[in-house]
Amino acid sequence: MCKRTVDAVLAECPDADVHVYMDGATSYNWKRGNMHSLAKKPGREYFYQVWNRILADARMAEWDHILALPDDFTATPNAITRCAEIYERGECDVLVPVVDKRGRGPCWVPVDPVKKGDLWETGWVDGCFYADRRMFGALDWRVPDFPPEHFQTNQSSGVGKYMSLDLHAMGLTISQVEHTLYTHGDHESRMHKEHRRVTPL
Repeated sequence: MCKRTVDAVLAECPDADVHVYMDGATSYNWKRGNMHSLAKKPGREYFYQVWNRILADARMAEWDHILALPDDFTATPNAITRCAEIYERGECDVLVPVVDKRGRGPCWVPVDPVKKGDLWETGWVDGCFYADRRMFGALDWRVPDFPPEHFQTNQSSGVGKYMSLDLHAMGLTISQVEHTLYTHGDHESRMHKEHRRVTPL
């Protein structure tokens, strides 16, 4: 799935600076983009380490906009171009280009989503987003601290949740597209099978 995702990005944007962060993979039979093999023990308890590495690397790099994509997302035609066009309108600080099965209800932050034109201001973000440096700067370039007891609950990694809580508290606008630009399959989660069974994407 990762190869398919990277191939799709480079097919649409051949000059994109692609970085792939693999949490647990040990071998590859292909090489496109910059490969980073991190924690050898995949799972939700280690996912924040992956994101702290991403944020640290992003802080040192030169870039204007970033598109974060899980490796199991499938793009609709011209998805990156559409992300850029929507984001450049200046109507949000963070754009979520995927509509998943969690729907339009509240998620993590204490607000009800509000429709504004062809966007929904939701206040929350997960692992798929389009943004500029303001997002990571607001987080001080690291995943917010969260309580160890988080992992004693039937929740996922906590990365999206605690990023969302901090970004919302700082007043950043997080909006979701009306019509999804990426789709997520119904395959079994490798990170947290029970949580994905209860809360499908």
